[in-house]
Amino acid sequence: MKNCGICDKELSGRFKSICLECGIKKYEIICDICGEKQYSSAYYFLKTKGHSNCKKCVCIGDKNSSYGKKWSDEKKHTQSLLIKSKVDDEYRSKCASGMLGKTVSQETKDKKRATEQKKYETGFKRSFSEEGRKNIGEASSKRFTPAYKVRIRKIHEDKGTWIRYEDKNDYIFYRELANWSNQPITIFTPGVELLKENKLYSETHDKYGIVRDHMYSRKQGFDDGVFPEIVKHPANCQLITHVENIRKSKKNNDCIMNRETLFANIKSWQLEYDMQNKCLELIYKYESGERYVKENYTNYDKT
Repeated sequence: MKNCGICDKELSGRFKSICLECGIKKYEIICDICGEKQYSSAYYFLKTKGHSNCKKCVCIGDKNSSYGKKWSDEKKHTQSLLIKSKVDDEYRSKCASGMLGKTVSQETKDKKRATEQKKYETGFKRSFSEEGRKNIGEASSKRFTPAYKVRIRKIHEDKGTWIRYEDKNDYIFYRELANWSNQPITIFTPGVELLKENKLYSETHDKYGIVRDHMYSRKQGFDDGVFPEIVKHPANCQLITHVENIRKSKKNNDCIMNRETLFANIKSWQLEYDMQNKCLELIYKYESGERYVKENYTNYDKT
């Protein structure tokens, strides 16, 4: 009779080395070089005894089989044509056939959500720590300088992967300008209490979470000629569920605050906001008869 290699429990069967209870768990593996923690199956944990070199250390520099190798422009072009040749209407139809005409029940959605949450709790999926998020944010802010954004936009415009500002649909262009570019959530934001029970919406982490919503809508702001900086002021932000936001869009009822109320709320704003003076200046211009003009924003840094 064999015993489990992890918990030493007696096993049944000839070829088993790990019991069922141990086999469904994830185990911590520590890299002997960098000390980074990873999570693996019970069989790999048993094989390595909890210590193994991670791929990052094993394949670093000239140890990587692809080190120094680079695709030629001709090979890139050939590969691009190959992939594009496979994606036709028939291919797209086959991809969509699985859920065609089907509706996912709320019970199934709840089960998927619970499963995703369990994966993070058990370590099956890794999530960044607060310190890790902070380090990533600081590194990104140093990288994305105004000059870097201008250079990247020009590269994509020349390739044709990004539309030039002046060629964009007028409303789409305005909508991007009026989107949240800094943190609009405060302790006074309507719906902020929802964050005690739900996280912010995430396509991968929480599909049923909370989203930031414009109370005075971007569409209304576009129709009224309101400057986009005003529309994305924190005084115009509320927090609602992602489902409710979709429902509002479908009913075409996405404006619950009028322009005059928004202007008044911005004028009486007491919290710190880096664009407060700019918004007050634009409100004065609007009340003096000036309106948003797309041409004035075609060189606007929105990358």
